[in-house]
Amino acid sequence: MIMNLKQKVLIFETPYDISNYLLKQWSLIAEKTLENQDHFRVALAGGKTPQEFYSRLSAFRAYDQWHRTHVCLTDERYCQEDDPNNNYRMIKEKLLNYVSIPEENSYSISQDQKDAQQAADNYQTFLKGMFQTENQEFPSFDFMLLGMGSDGHTASLFPGDSAISEDTSWTLAVKQHALTYERISLSLPVLNHAKNIFFLICGQDKAEMAEKIFIQKLRFPAGCINPVDGMCHYLLDRQAAARLPYLDSFVEEEGGLVVEL
Repeated sequence: MIMNLKQKVLIFETPYDISNYLLKQWSLIAEKTLENQDHFRVALAGGKTPQEFYSRLSAFRAYDQWHRTHVCLTDERYCQEDDPNNNYRMIKEKLLNYVSIPEENSYSISQDQKDAQQAADNYQTFLKGMFQTENQEFPSFDFMLLGMGSDGHTASLFPGDSAISEDTSWTLAVKQHALTYERISLSLPVLNHAKNIFFLICGQDKAEMAEKIFIQKLRFPAGCINPVDGMCHYLLDRQAAARLPYLDSFVEEEGGLVVEL
C-alpha cells in the first residue's frame, strides 16, 4: 500500500478519542451530503471495535436526520438474526433501537435463503435498487466504516481468498474451512467506491498486522483499500500503532496525530 492524497493515517490515544472524531465526521459528512441529495447512505461494520461508536452515535442528539439515513452492512455472517454473532443484531442493539430511523431504512441481509450465495445475490439486487446506478457502475456509499482483523481481513475479505480479486459483482458469498459461518460481503470494488471510508484499527492484537501493512507494505485485504474517488481515514489507537515509527513526524488534527508512513 502506498500512502497518497486519498489516504490518511491518524493515531489517537484511545478508542474513545476515535469515537469523538467519528461523531464529528459523521455529522459533517451527513450535513454536506444532505445539502446535495435526499439520502445519506452508510455501510457499517460488525465486530467489537465499532461498538463504542455505535453506542455513542445512538445518543448523539446533534444528528436528527435518521429519516433520511439508509443503513447497510459491509458484511454479515450467514446466521439468523437472533444469533449472538449476527452483525445486524449487534448494530440494532447498539444503535438502531435507539434512534428514529424508519424500519425500511435499515437493511438486514436475509438468512431465509437456501444458501449464502442466494443471500449475497439478493443483497446485490437490493443495493442496485437503492442506488439506481447506470450501466455497470458500482455504488458509492457516502460513509463507510471498516475494521481490520488481526489476520489482515476487512469486511469478509480474507487473506488468500480469491474473493479479493472479484471485480464485477457487488456482493460475495465467502466460504472457508476456517470460518464457523459462511459470510456475505461487499466486494473490494464496492468498498473502494465509497466516498468517505473510516478504518478502525484498535488494540494491541492489531499492532503486528498494522506494521506489516503500513511499514512492510505487505499485501493483505485491509491494505487494498484505495478509494477511486473518495478518502480513506485509517484510525488507530496507540496500542495498535505501537510498532509504527510516527513520533518524529506528525501534525495534530481533531485530537489525533496525522502521520506519514
